[in-house]
Amino acid sequence: MNEGEQTVQQVIELEDAELAPILFGSHDRHLRTIRTALGVTLTARNGLLRIEGKESQVKKAVEVFNRLLEIVRKYKMLKDKEVEEVINAVETGKKLITP
Repeated sequence: MNEGEQTVQQVIELEDAELAPILFGSHDRHLRTIRTALGVTLTARNGLLRIEGKESQVKKAVEVFNRLLEIVRKYKMLKDKEVEEVINAVETGKKLITP
């Protein structure tokens, strides 16, 4: 992470309120995994997910959430392993093929 990087904030709107509990995980487990892995601050309220942190990390977090949302929309579930695989793919710049 570049020390000179500025702190930014981005908001993702969850268009379907039923997706939030799946995306966030039981007791927000998935949010904690992403927060820890990417070093961002996450705040979820009223169908909005606010991501705050260094610009490069926020971009990665947005990419992670967008990819995870694709999985959630398609399968209506999300496993811990899938969250970890998506984070790893975004961190390493790899393409991820969802089942």
